[in-house]
Amino acid sequence: MNTRLTLSSAIYPVECLREAAVAYQGLCSVEIIGESSTGYSIEIRRAVNIADGTQLVNEFLNYLLDLSLEKHLSAFQEGDGTDRVQTA
Repeated sequence: MNTRLTLSSAIYPVECLREAAVAYQGLCSVEIIGESSTGYSIEIRRAVNIADGTQLVNEFLNYLLDLSLEKHLSAFQEGDGTDRVQTA
């Protein structure tokens, strides 16, 4: 099962996507199949030994979101003291 998704680069920095893809090697492969000024499209291909592709995709996206939030919060804590959050 292949899953195609479009992600906002303001929420999901591409470096976080790459880190998540490395962490999930062996379970799935992730490829950027298109890019725009506001985001990118990806295709997730699960490994043949994974029975529940939907669960895998959901777990991957949760992991990606966690990495992205850590990056944004880190940027906020290192920021200029305002309530603005820096985007990628």
